[in-house]
Amino acid sequence: MWKFFLSNKSGKPVKVTDDECLCVSNCFPPPMIPQKQKVWSQFLTHDGTSTGISDMRCPVGTTGNGGACADHTGPTYTFTDAGGGLTGVAKINITDAGAGGHGVIGEYTVSSVTGDTEIELTTDPTDGTNETAMDWLIPETTFYIPASQTNDRYITFVNIVIADEGAKFNRFGAIAALTNGCQMYYQNALETVYAHDALKTNWDFVRMSLNRTPEPEMKVQKDIEGKVDAYVPVIDFTKIMPPNGIKLDFGANQRFAIVIRDDISGIDSFNAAAYGFERFL
Repeated sequence: MWKFFLSNKSGKPVKVTDDECLCVSNCFPPPMIPQKQKVWSQFLTHDGTSTGISDMRCPVGTTGNGGACADHTGPTYTFTDAGGGLTGVAKINITDAGAGGHGVIGEYTVSSVTGDTEIELTTDPTDGTNETAMDWLIPETTFYIPASQTNDRYITFVNIVIADEGAKFNRFGAIAALTNGCQMYYQNALETVYAHDALKTNWDFVRMSLNRTPEPEMKVQKDIEGKVDAYVPVIDFTKIMPPNGIKLDFGANQRFAIVIRDDISGIDSFNAAAYGFERFL
């Protein structure tokens, strides 16, 4: 309730009611112009489009999951096919013997994966020997949401699902904690800002969401993603960056992304969806 006092040009109060004041209610009329915002949501995908592949489990550095992950091309070898995972299916084409002369040019099949940076190949097609412990790098694979070309885009929440039977806090899904970890960042014209640079376990993801995720959602669930154990952290960026979370300017080369830096093909499901709104210009 507001109270307004009326006066003439000389400042003398003007009597309009018995108590020389006029009481009015502070109320707002219905909006007379079209709403300038709309609700928006999208999975993070390998190509940034709403129709892209959102399953982030594909073996990093291969063409698994229908091409979701880019081929790894190095000075020594190229992955050519790994639709079912590395071992027994992946083929590696040696195109350069390398500085030490370790590789022999030809096509091989992976017989075992001995570590994050070592693989064992089948018999050499040239000299009849096995190529063992050949160094390789797991390249980064990015799943992202780009800026809109027409509207400002605001990311308020990000919902993540890590589903795997037997999942525990100190593991990633039910596999061992990641070696390199996942990165989460947003990028604008000036800089790349990392919300986290090494998410290695289920707990790392849950910890980011503790200011929003209710306790029942934080615990292992059995009724989503194929009815396996799952963690479902919800990261509230309106609490981290109030009031509207992360803004992606229209028409700009900006994005919000999660980068996978390990082979996580062994878990049942891993995906992320962003929610928010777009503002019309």
